[in-house]
Amino acid sequence: MTAAPEDLPEAATGPAPEPVFTVLGAEPIRSGAGPALRFLLGVEAPPEVRVRSISLVAALRIVPARRRYDTAEAIRLTEVFGAPERWSTTMRALPWSRTSTVVGPFRGNTGAALPVACDADAVAAQYFHAVRDGEVPLEFRFGGTLFYLGAGGALHAARLSRAGVAGFALPAALWHAAVAGPPRRRLPRPRLHEHRARPQRAATLDELLGRPEPPR
Repeated sequence: MTAAPEDLPEAATGPAPEPVFTVLGAEPIRSGAGPALRFLLGVEAPPEVRVRSISLVAALRIVPARRRYDTAEAIRLTEVFGAPERWSTTMRALPWSRTSTVVGPFRGNTGAALPVACDADAVAAQYFHAVRDGEVPLEFRFGGTLFYLGAGGALHAARLSRAGVAGFALPAALWHAAVAGPPRRRLPRPRLHEHRARPQRAATLDELLGRPEPPR
């Protein structure tokens, strides 16, 4: 079915509204796709803007230079950044994920959820295996397309600028909780005597010939 011309969004002719994104929290989730974290977002737009939807894209990275590390963490991080004396040149931001979600209609402010996979083979996973406590500084860079109603109710589409950046301090324990998943159910260990074959009584000659046993 082909959309009528009036149903198609128009490109914004003037300055497009720029939503503001804030990362409010995170929680581990478990799905068929593997371990992941769900980041909770706050989305705010000018109150006069009627947002129909936002096709949101987020690039997420770890900014390791924004925190301190103890001796044990520094030893484990040599596999990621090399020797600590070289960190001034080797400790760079680590890309974690590029993910997307859709924000529904709202006016003023709303919330959204952004799923991020905890891939075991990613560079970010090496960092998290070295850092088990404290907070991990993250940086979100938002982009995508904003669909909103303009004057007269016309539907407009505008690209979000890459200026949308939000930081968040993620407790490292949440990543480890997501990877660990729910505790596995331990099956009871079978007892040896329950599987040991019971000794069987040898059949008598009368039983083999089908004759009734004589009375005892």
